[in-house]
Amino acid sequence: MLVNTYTVNNGGLTYPGLSQIGTTAQLTAKMTTIWRSHTLKYGADERRYWYAAPVPGGYPAGYFSFDNNYLKQADNTPGSQTTNIGLAWAAFELGLPSTIQASINDTGYYTTRYHSAYIQDDYRVTSKLRFGFGLRFEREGGISERFNRGLAGGYNAGYVPPYAQAVQAAYAANPIPQLPASQFLVAGGVNFLGKNYNNWTDGTNRFLPNVSAVYSWDAKTVLRAGYGWYSDTFNAFNSRPGQNGYSQTTTTQVSSDNGLTFCCGVGANTGLSTTTPIGNPFPLLAGGTHLIQPFGNSFGPDTLDGQGFTYYPRDYSPSISQRWKFSVQREIFRNQVLDVSYNGSYSTYPFNLSQSYLPAQYWAYGNSYDAANQAAMTANVTNPFYIGNLTSLQQSNPALYNYLNSISWFTSKTLQTQQLLRANLNAGAGLTEAGAVRAKSWYHDMQLLYTKRFSHGILSSFTYTRAFGRQQWQPNSFDQSLSWELNPNTRPNRLVWNAVWELPFGKGRQWLTHGPVQHVVGGWQVSWIYQYQTGAPVSWGNLFYSGTVDQVVQALAEGATHSANSRQEYSTAAVYSPVFNPSDLASGPIPSGFIGFEGRSALQPGSYQIREFPQYVNALRADPIRQWDVKLYRRFTLYERLNLNFGIDGLNLTNHVQFGAPVLGPTATNFGAVTSQANGARQLQMNLRIEF
Repeated sequence: MLVNTYTVNNGGLTYPGLSQIGTTAQLTAKMTTIWRSHTLKYGADERRYWYAAPVPGGYPAGYFSFDNNYLKQADNTPGSQTTNIGLAWAAFELGLPSTIQASINDTGYYTTRYHSAYIQDDYRVTSKLRFGFGLRFEREGGISERFNRGLAGGYNAGYVPPYAQAVQAAYAANPIPQLPASQFLVAGGVNFLGKNYNNWTDGTNRFLPNVSAVYSWDAKTVLRAGYGWYSDTFNAFNSRPGQNGYSQTTTTQVSSDNGLTFCCGVGANTGLSTTTPIGNPFPLLAGGTHLIQPFGNSFGPDTLDGQGFTYYPRDYSPSISQRWKFSVQREIFRNQVLDVSYNGSYSTYPFNLSQSYLPAQYWAYGNSYDAANQAAMTANVTNPFYIGNLTSLQQSNPALYNYLNSISWFTSKTLQTQQLLRANLNAGAGLTEAGAVRAKSWYHDMQLLYTKRFSHGILSSFTYTRAFGRQQWQPNSFDQSLSWELNPNTRPNRLVWNAVWELPFGKGRQWLTHGPVQHVVGGWQVSWIYQYQTGAPVSWGNLFYSGTVDQVVQALAEGATHSANSRQEYSTAAVYSPVFNPSDLASGPIPSGFIGFEGRSALQPGSYQIREFPQYVNALRADPIRQWDVKLYRRFTLYERLNLNFGIDGLNLTNHVQFGAPVLGPTATNFGAVTSQANGARQLQMNLRIEF
């Protein structure tokens, strides 16, 4: 055991060495053939991704935390009235930890096979026109584990656990009005590598085409167009199957009565005079061991019963993106180029959906708090999964019975009504399918790029982007089809100006080319980047709002409010609450004609209130970026090839403050207030480098 005696809050011993090792092997064959007006490039690629977790995690020698839990004057003594470090040290000296744990975790060795082949043709139609065509095929196999230690993808919804009849009989004895006993079914279980499938998922086959064209209109004008498909990866480096069952943590409950009695042979607290929990932190268990042993896949489909988890479907596939671009480039003056382009993309990506969602008919609708529905859904009812109903399992499969007896889904005598109204109850009302549907997003922008190549001591470029984007999301957990919304990563406007200017002083420049002054003022250059970018849209929660979405911008009165008080972004007049307006009623409905948010805490949306207010409103955004970054630089020649480079960087030189998003909770007393800064203050840093 290793104890950190500075804080005396925790201690433990972990395995030394590397905790993870990633290795890639690649064999590539490439060929290029020039035939008439074609340049063909083709080849194949074979890869192996190996990921090893050779060192078990956790604390195999034990984890012990010490705090003031058992040494405070009273159990209800507030933390502000007692110290932790001093009393934690005393607990350490007494051998009286508040937490005792030890883990037995397995290792893992994962592999992903990858195969690809491609062909690309560059076709010169004329001296002015060229076409490009290409196709790439990728086969990314499913992830496997060398000794099949882990879960396999998919969920076996048809599996019937050995206790299903007992649970269904218990429910039939105490059904709830919303769900007839005939519709209450217990089924479902996990898959394991080696038992059900050899790989975590089935892998993916992807065809990725591309096409492009370049046309020289004249000596100063070039047109370009391109379109292509691109794919993300899903290999052992970025994701791996869970090893549930192959790792196990043993936790010893130090005291169940706030220190009147203790575990580990101590008994009543008077026994601390002769022994302490540290003397025998892991008492002998019924199975003859001191630590709970991993059970691997011996429980099969029942391994995650009642625990809630996320599984990957057999046909899981990563993101696919289609991108296109059309641009016109024109030399407008000597050393000056203007490029105007249209850019777009359309992507599909895996989106997780709950497979144990509460159906829509049990949610509250409307624009006011539904106390009756909230009470009905959160009412405690008899738990049919209670371990006391599974006495037959105790006789037929005592190992599984003891395992279920350690899971709260089976040890609780009651559940909430909403928990029993969900599908796939055997997973503990928390089953999620990763990538259950393919969400979509699209993006379009127009870009204007002006570039002045280096001449007369100046290099400069100016870029302006006007962008639009939307994505899909799930407003309510019961929505199995997705809705469109604003993409929060899209910024409608972005402007960047950067330049390098060699100051016209000193030898070889325009002015002060001779004399001692040129040694001081000569050779300097200034560079800068100015950025302006629209702020990110603020994210709203599930709120009650009176009025149309178009009216919310006017109600919040952002411009006028912020002008009057730089620390206040939105007007509190948009919130109906006595906190902001004493004439607002503490209870009852909001008067007709009011436009704004419900701000009374007791009347906020319940846990099972459908969402109607959008997550993002385009006109309601955080502060934009407005920043100047400037650099002053000079190279001094000390002797022949010995040079000294000196620079001063001014980051956010004007010290402009970019405010963070305002407080959006209508029940907060500082609603609409700005409480954070999103950027950093001005920074000046000097750089000195010697070259020889």
